[in-house]
Amino acid sequence: LFVGNIIESKGILDLLEISKNLLDEGIRFTLTIVGDGILKEKCDNFIRTNKLEKNILMKGKIPYKEIYTYFQKCSFYCQPSYFETFGITYRQAISCGKPIVAYRLKSLEDDFNKSNSLLCEIGDKKSLSENLKNMIKNYKTFNAEEISENVSSKYSKIVFKKNIAEIYNEVLS
Repeated sequence: LFVGNIIESKGILDLLEISKNLLDEGIRFTLTIVGDGILKEKCDNFIRTNKLEKNILMKGKIPYKEIYTYFQKCSFYCQPSYFETFGITYRQAISCGKPIVAYRLKSLEDDFNKSNSLLCEIGDKKSLSENLKNMIKNYKTFNAEEISENVSSKYSKIVFKKNIAEIYNEVLS
């Protein structure tokens, strides 16, 4: 699963190229892409030209309330962004217990490790391809409950309210 703007900085072109190569190698999987953006037509053309319609599904923009359905149904999440300020979609995926394949970004350092993700250096498509192969074969070995707990313990509504209360108390005292 990929969820995001269909733009170059999200690494969508890297993901499509690697997906095509993996499918050419005989590795079978389905990639669902949710989102819209300036590269959508280029992505659609790439998929059509390479006859990948059965394996790469472009869903377009969907209502925000439906996004979690996609996260819950997927086996893992992949978004090889070149830059993220926070990476909300990565955290949405792990809140659903899904492991991640991505480029190693500064914004992901605090929440992502070997127990919930396979990361590689930005732009290293060879390593990204190896990580995708590994995840396709081994995603079931990741502990979904542990993955979900990691992010819930930091970003749940209860934790958020507690943190806001602490900030208010600090400011008011």
